[in-house]
Amino acid sequence: DHQLNLIKELLANQNTSIKEIAKAVGCSIQAVHNNAQKHGWTTTRTAKSNTGKWNVELACQRLVKMHEDCVNDKVPFTNTEMRNRDSRLASFLDRKKISWSEILTKADIDYRCHIEQFSYGKDEISRKLMFKKVLETIVQDFGIETLNDNTMNSGELVSLPPINGSRQPSMCDHMGCKPFQLTRRSVYANGRRYFGNWNNALSFSGFDVDQVNRKPAKIEFGEIIQDLDSFDKQSGGQWTITDIRKKRLALERAIYNLKTNKLSDYPYQNHINDIVFVVWLVLQYWREKGVIKEDFDWYKENEKHLRDTFNLNHRAQETWDENEIILGIQKLYAKGASQIRLSRHNIDNRGTTSDRTLWSAMRQKRFIDSGVNEEEWLKKSGILIEKLRLRYAEIDEKYSVQECLNIFSNLMSKSLNEGQNCLTREYNSIENADFTNFIIAKYGSWETGLKEYGLDPKFFSITSSKRTRRGYRFQKFVEESFEKYGLKKVTFAPQKKEFVANRSIDTCKHVTKCKPDFLFENLIIDTKTGYHASQKPDQILRYCEHKERVIILTLRDKKRVEEIQGYKITIMGFEEFLKMAPKLIGISFPDTLSKELSIVLKQHPFWN
Repeated sequence: DHQLNLIKELLANQNTSIKEIAKAVGCSIQAVHNNAQKHGWTTTRTAKSNTGKWNVELACQRLVKMHEDCVNDKVPFTNTEMRNRDSRLASFLDRKKISWSEILTKADIDYRCHIEQFSYGKDEISRKLMFKKVLETIVQDFGIETLNDNTMNSGELVSLPPINGSRQPSMCDHMGCKPFQLTRRSVYANGRRYFGNWNNALSFSGFDVDQVNRKPAKIEFGEIIQDLDSFDKQSGGQWTITDIRKKRLALERAIYNLKTNKLSDYPYQNHINDIVFVVWLVLQYWREKGVIKEDFDWYKENEKHLRDTFNLNHRAQETWDENEIILGIQKLYAKGASQIRLSRHNIDNRGTTSDRTLWSAMRQKRFIDSGVNEEEWLKKSGILIEKLRLRYAEIDEKYSVQECLNIFSNLMSKSLNEGQNCLTREYNSIENADFTNFIIAKYGSWETGLKEYGLDPKFFSITSSKRTRRGYRFQKFVEESFEKYGLKKVTFAPQKKEFVANRSIDTCKHVTKCKPDFLFENLIIDTKTGYHASQKPDQILRYCEHKERVIILTLRDKKRVEEIQGYKITIMGFEEFLKMAPKLIGISFPDTLSKELSIVLKQHPFWN
């Protein structure tokens, strides 16, 4: 009581931060928020406006302060968090129908850093238009040629489109917020789902399918020269290939693709190996003569001047040997994943000038010609890039393993203190929807998530108000035993040694769909702690219309056959079923399984 009173008193002082309150009270920041939410106390540290009237400007001010507090408190700044901290702000946004992404953008906060999941839209039209924007962002970042099937069907991360098309630095850039990103594979899958196939998705988004799929050839060389001419003029004649990569990635890729594409045909192709110099050389001739052609007389006459001019204005001054590149890569790794990632896209967007210069050195012509690409350089430096990418993906997850374990521990503590089961999916989908969705998305189900963190779902995953604990544990124990000892769980139409668990029968025509505990190829099994013919006879009769044999599996009943309106139903206890299992479902169980079930059923919950 003293601690709660102190929290309430300190919250009333708008000048005291949440971090300071937690330190003064001797608890975690999250505990302050939890207690405040439970008792209806606001944790927003923003003073009221002079007029007391809500408007967009005031909402933005509150969001900016709340964003800063969350970053300092190391609490995810999300729509859910905003609503927990400031219900009046949430009500204002709902009343004015201002979306979360819109208000963040107005407050100069990058919405991509503070969403819990990405939605393409609520209807078919909005989903397709957002998909088009995602592809446009990929092309802007990586070039149109990366929209081909092979590149898109990969785990490489791509950025979400900015809400207003602007890429100006936001508050999040200065505070180090991590943007939510999509994998190319997920974009590829959504494109095929929305449009039927990938080519239709490209066409809807305004991209030429042939241009995406074809390799650069002679017909494109003139376009490269014109693009370089434009870039050269914009840069005042001073640039390196690194500058092109940073500012016009599609042009840089088109230049290097001339060397890698065997079908390409361009001047000096068989005489000068430096492709960047060749393209620049042809640009000079085009500007002087007005045509694109190979003219060795002109080249020999002007070679020294051309070489000197190119080296002075367009050649990177720093040269790199193999050991320097390897050392540079290892130094990048040593900076830590929070600062930089070992990927070209990350280096281009987050790296320093020296980082980008190093990555450019890895792609020098002399190395490419010898077959040493970026992946090979990382191997030479002792970097197992595939493993590292997996770790990057884990870091980017919304909750770390430690954070998940802490949340489950806190839920256990809350359950013990309050005498209720706070570890059910039903409870957390209301109280902690963001975390619940994360666990289900990562592990496939809330029950599997409980297992991963050392909690038995048979004990914690259901509330007594929904099913009797004893009956639920019995059913889950049988289901797990089926899978453990040789049966395969499927979602419909089970064959030999397969079963469907707790799902409606897909072919059922009854008004109330039949949903038996276990559906097999030739029988139905329903589990009950005990059974009498008077219990739900209509349900059992409906089961009989689907399968000739229906078994009611109980805890201790002796095997017997009962008749209901002409249908024969078999009732048997668990021990009897274990003996008959090889004949009934084609698998054998150990003799100890009955004792294991007894232990499970004797577990006593701490809640009422």
